[in-house]
Amino acid sequence: MVEKPKLEVEFYSNVIGGSGYGVGAENLIKEFLKKKLPIKFSARNTHIFKFCDPIVRDFVMHSPQKQMDNPIKLFKTTPDAIDIDSFSRAVNITVFECDGICKNWVNIANIIPLTIVSTEFNRRGWIDSGVDPNKVEVVGEAVDTEIFNPEVKPLDLTFNNISIIEKYPIRFIAIGQYINRKNFSGLLDVFIKAFEGRDDICLILKTNIGDSLALYKYPLEKINAFIFSQTVPDEIMASLMATSTHYVSVSHGEGWDLNCFAAGAMKKTVVVPNHSAYAEYLTNDNAFLINSKKVKAGPNPPFDRYFQGLNWWDIDIDDAVDKLRESIKSDNLDKKEKFYEKVKEYSWSKAVDKIWNFIIERFGDIR
Repeated sequence: MVEKPKLEVEFYSNVIGGSGYGVGAENLIKEFLKKKLPIKFSARNTHIFKFCDPIVRDFVMHSPQKQMDNPIKLFKTTPDAIDIDSFSRAVNITVFECDGICKNWVNIANIIPLTIVSTEFNRRGWIDSGVDPNKVEVVGEAVDTEIFNPEVKPLDLTFNNISIIEKYPIRFIAIGQYINRKNFSGLLDVFIKAFEGRDDICLILKTNIGDSLALYKYPLEKINAFIFSQTVPDEIMASLMATSTHYVSVSHGEGWDLNCFAAGAMKKTVVVPNHSAYAEYLTNDNAFLINSKKVKAGPNPPFDRYFQGLNWWDIDIDDAVDKLRESIKSDNLDKKEKFYEKVKEYSWSKAVDKIWNFIIERFGDIR
């Protein structure tokens, strides 16, 4: 009898830790290692976030380079980053923020055996763009609830030696890069309309040092907006989020929004648009959802080539103002509890189990 070859997996992501793809890659690797699955990391040009989990860092930097016999190539990246030599054995875990994907991505997704996206919204986008439905599966993302949970102590933030928590009973937080898709400029405009002159409300803007410079052109003093631009490990990030009472986004589109999910894990009030990935886990019962309309995607450098000819969403500004104001009228305990329960339906452990099962279905069982 001919023995089945052992199923082995070579994993690759161009970034480990930080945000988005990198956080997903870091957490998936942690679960692969916990479950002792036959996996190694492909040694290529990979940026490792400086606060990456030490176990993950060691695995990525010192992964055994033993020769694998025709391994499955598991990617956590954009489709165009998959090398041609890997196409026949490639599984790619990815997301996108528009209602479809560009032609190049469609072509690649139809060649490789499997693409795994995080939401039904993304699966529909892939299929509507021309990808074979049998080549797209859904695995939701998650947060580490040992780090992000309601018991985390808030960060002691001060301004002019005055505690922000003591001075401002209502504290919104927005997290992301200063890029068109994240729409920080739109958020500031809406926040000014909703809360200008209020001395009991502030807005914490978490971004990076380079992006923070662009934000200082706005009249931040009108809404008590503070910029937090330090690069910090997850534990400090959780404490920063614990400082807030509300999470807010007016993004043009999301592939998941791990920060929003972390806010749910910490029982924060959430105010976000009613589009894209948010519809996967949010309803009017567990969040304040802002009305939005589909429009042509604008420029989003340096990734314009991905967005051309596709659609994303613009918020209804008046509704955004109304939802922000409505969100501060009570403690919203019911919404927060329902979102918290929704978050518990997802975990990185469940995600890895589903990914592994999809690999087995496509390539055969483990010996």
